Amino acid sequence: MTSDHGDRRPSHDDLAAGLRGYLQQVADLVGANHRAGATEPRGRDLADVEVAEGDADSAARASLPLPQRLSWFPERPLSLGWDEEHGWSAQLEADHGHHSLPVSYLGVDALPTPRVVAWFLKDLLAGGDPGSPYPPAMRDRGQRDDLAERLVAYATHSDR
Repeated sequence: MTSDHGDRRPSHDDLAAGLRGYLQQVADLVGANHRAGATEPRGRDLADVEVAEGDADSAARASLPLPQRLSWFPERPLSLGWDEEHGWSAQLEADHGHHSLPVSYLGVDALPTPRVVAWFLKDLLAGGDPGSPYPPAMRDRGQRDDLAERLVAYATHSDR
């Protein structure tokens, strides 16, 4: 499927299916529920997102709640968060599910393979320090790159 712009960019439906497929693969590898917290691009192609300062609702992002907890914060629920600007991060619930506090960013790619994400979590849960506490600048929202095409490639793995 292509967008209504008459070009070969993936459509919103293609991107949403790709995001679902990607999350499903990551969730399967880390033991998370992939249906729990995904948010899709809101009516826009990932490659087309141009966001005003502070408008976080327009970026593609997801959160995968995890059954595991970090040994140094056993009282806080843990999740994996993903967004198109920073890639993956491990996050602790800050206040009853309304806000999350990133504790480590993977920082290797905005869309690493699901196995790399699983390695990141495994190392973190084992007490390692696999990432960075600072958000990496992987890409800018709306940047013209291959992220959309790479994401769409996961659509075949989606349960749509």
